[in-house]
Amino acid sequence: MGWTSSSDEEPGNCLQVQLPGILADIEKALGRDIALRVAAAAGGRRMHFLPKRNLTENNWLVHTVGFDLAAKIADALNIAMGVNLDVPMGTASAHVSAIRDRRCLTLHMLRNGCSTSAIAMSLKISERAVRRLKRSLKQSGELS
Repeated sequence: MGWTSSSDEEPGNCLQVQLPGILADIEKALGRDIALRVAAAAGGRRMHFLPKRNLTENNWLVHTVGFDLAAKIADALNIAMGVNLDVPMGTASAHVSAIRDRRCLTLHMLRNGCSTSAIAMSLKISERAVRRLKRSLKQSGELS
């Protein structure tokens, strides 16, 4: 799972999770907002995607993002015939949120001079986990 710093952060978030699977493809073609709308509507489920020529107003994707964007998604995913695809949960899963929160809190505490031991006790994780997070934050350039 990848992480990127975000200059247009949502309140309370210091990191932006890179979207997985087809959500990453949708984000690349049409932007993060559209990918997150698809994740909110269908994340964690296998959904039927239709080619642009077969889309109708009754299609779940058309209801979610509108006909024009649904057609662009079909093109971006190279949908030539109807196909069932797993839609990842994106940033909505509890696991991703917990990891993001722990990483964000660790970054904040390190920037404020907290010790590895104090961070570990505060977040109820091992000192080894804190050291690994610290190394990851340095490698990503978020911590100097």
